[in-house]
Amino acid sequence: QALHKTRAQGILASFRNFEFSVCIIALKNILLPLRGVTSKLQKRDLDIYEAFCDIESVIKDIKTIRSTIDERYESWYEEILQITRCVGGEEKQPQIVVRQQHKSNQPVKSTKEYYKIAIVVPFCDS
Repeated sequence: QALHKTRAQGILASFRNFEFSVCIIALKNILLPLRGVTSKLQKRDLDIYEAFCDIESVIKDIKTIRSTIDERYESWYEEILQITRCVGGEEKQPQIVVRQQHKSNQPVKSTKEYYKIAIVVPFCDS
């Protein structure tokens, strides 16, 4: 019982971290095209050629997501804010400093833009 409570509190603390929520929602939305192909690749009667064709389609879908990232990110960010509010977190970005070596230090005007440039776009491009 205590172990479950500790784990639940850890998960809640993770979701209260705004950057974590951004990452989770970005991953969910960018990797959504993989859903079908991953199911097919786990079946016993696996057709490699069909899976290969599906992967070509997934690559195309992810490229489409990237080319329309500005429009898509608007709704994703609303979802991020909704989750953050639901768990009692707050919208915030890391502090911008002059010399930064280990974190992204994007010169942006809003938290929303910061996470798009620092997390969402690089993940989509990789």
